[in-house]
Amino acid sequence: PGATARCTRCLSVQYCDRKCQEAHWSYHKVLCKQANGTKVVTTSDLSGKVGLNNLGNTCFMNSALQSLSHATPLARHFLSNQFQADVNSSNPLGTGGKLALTYDALMKELWMRNKGPSFSPTALKRAVAMFAPRFAGCLQHDAQEFLAYLLDGLHEDLNRIRKAPYVEMPDVTDGQNMAIAGAEAWDAHKRRNDSLVMDTFYGQFQS
Repeated sequence: PGATARCTRCLSVQYCDRKCQEAHWSYHKVLCKQANGTKVVTTSDLSGKVGLNNLGNTCFMNSALQSLSHATPLARHFLSNQFQADVNSSNPLGTGGKLALTYDALMKELWMRNKGPSFSPTALKRAVAMFAPRFAGCLQHDAQEFLAYLLDGLHEDLNRIRKAPYVEMPDVTDGQNMAIAGAEAWDAHKRRNDSLVMDTFYGQFQS
């Protein structure tokens, strides 16, 4: 669903757009060469269905990664390689882009893998541990907590703000319109934070 491009050589793979197709070519060309000139084959049937092997008690991590890999805006951002323009290697709050690049490799394995029903996300786990050392071991953790740290790390690695200005958060006064106060607070936050991760997953709650 939503496919707008297709490999014209083997007719076996559909893509969300042309950029996604170009990004997939290095993975697809082997399968394409085998299929071209013979019978038309279906897709590998593995796109988005590849499993993740447990690395100890890491089912919490695997479930979070599988869920996040199906978040369409973020998935397209990585599979089309558009994320590369956003990588912020100088952000002291991030990992120098290492987490984003490792997550990109994970996404390619989950969506473009042509063989094997599963693989071990060792590199991604190591990259997350650099940002959040509590996940360095193989013990059980909370999936929601892991997901929060992962999204925060991806946001910092993809933050489009290269030189964050000093921003004084506005105070909320008694009787102030909450819609206006919320908009002012969000605007102040956006001056230091701007990424597709924030656009897709972040929001505000009124306490």
